[in-house]
Amino acid sequence: FAYKGVITPVVSVTGKKKEIYYFEKNLKFGNYDYDVVKLCERLIVADCLPDFNPPTPHYGIEVARGVRAFQKKYRITSWWQDYWYQGKYCGPATRLYLNSNPPNY
Repeated sequence: FAYKGVITPVVSVTGKKKEIYYFEKNLKFGNYDYDVVKLCERLIVADCLPDFNPPTPHYGIEVARGVRAFQKKYRITSWWQDYWYQGKYCGPATRLYLNSNPPNY
């Protein structure tokens, strides 16, 4: 992700290549987990979450807005799911899209 004009490279300073993270469980509003941090990083790369805040482990309103924007951008959820969940649930369809389409760094 970008932070103050700096783009995160595929190979870090230590020389290790970034690994692709696979989401194995559903995430919902109120969760506090490392998976939410990785979700935030993917949302920042997809330009669905502003990059001026660091990725957070709390699935709050900002993450929900980012998830909703991601779901709308890639047409993952139906209009009813969008209306009902409003980005507060990252379920199997969203996880499938995240896992099958790795980020382009």
